[in-house]
Amino acid sequence: MKLHVSHLITTGLILLLGLNSCKKDDAVATPSTGTLMLHMHNNLGSKEIQDYNRVYSDSVTNGRKFLFTKAQLYLSHIQLIKADGTIAELKDQIVLKKEDQEEYELGQIPAGNYTRVRFLVGLDATVNAKTPTTSATDPLNAPDMWFGSTAQPSGYVYINVQGKFDTSATGQGDTTNMLPFVYELGTPANAVIVEMTGQTQTVVAGQAAIVHIDIDYYQLLEAIPLPIQGSVPQVLTVQDNSSATAKTLVSRIQSMFRYE
Repeated sequence: MKLHVSHLITTGLILLLGLNSCKKDDAVATPSTGTLMLHMHNNLGSKEIQDYNRVYSDSVTNGRKFLFTKAQLYLSHIQLIKADGTIAELKDQIVLKKEDQEEYELGQIPAGNYTRVRFLVGLDATVNAKTPTTSATDPLNAPDMWFGSTAQPSGYVYINVQGKFDTSATGQGDTTNMLPFVYELGTPANAVIVEMTGQTQTVVAGQAAIVHIDIDYYQLLEAIPLPIQGSVPQVLTVQDNSSATAKTLVSRIQSMFRYE
């Protein structure tokens, strides 16, 4: 897992003055943690989705056209794991990955070498039952991530991806050939643990470390066959989240995440 280290956070060196006038040596406090950050991009295959309500051609199915109006999700229980199994978890940290935001500061994590990143896509049952605050900084205070007009009693949408895709036989048609799709995945049963391996990350004391992740929504959407005509299966409610369509989509969540 590759580490991208950003600029040094100005913790500085703290000079400790001895209270005892007879003591000549000064002690220097060495930070033991670094600041962990995530930098995440929404992708369609190998292409980054930078503008919403704009048509993109994917690089997988011979350039079939997609248009996204929404693509956001929750991450929680974010952990870094060392080779010996030691786990550092950002407790109580919930990230709502939004379309227009890429960088998220998570907090302090012990310095060291980590070989895995693990997180929950979604929320656990306890958080899913919480009522959001009215604070603008509360990630749960996001009405478009609720299953109803209020968060409770129905809980939260974990992945909300919406838009249109080309339904022409060749995938090369214009926007008149597009059908809308709406997939709102949620409920604790559909929360998925994702574990990313293959790179080593070094967190340096007193510095900020950034993990760069691409979230490929094509990996999710390809789970449902693209119809040439007719309607597209939708997942809109808590009840829909028990459907075969929802289960198929959930089975693809792990494959959505890769290192940039």
